[in-house]
Amino acid sequence: MSNVRIRCTGLIIENDCVLLVEYDDNGIHYNLPGGGSNQVKRLKKELPEKF
Repeated sequence: MSNVRIRCTGLIIENDCVLLVEYDDNGIHYNLPGGGSNQVKRLKKELPEKF
């Protein structure tokens, strides 16, 4: 069974561009900015903290 990891992320659009973060672990890939979250109930509160 696979593990599920909950992340708190945000979509930022400015001048028709989307902000992405580049990662280079096991190959380059891109993701929305943010970070892991331990409690689903706190997601709305955590989003501003991640930025």
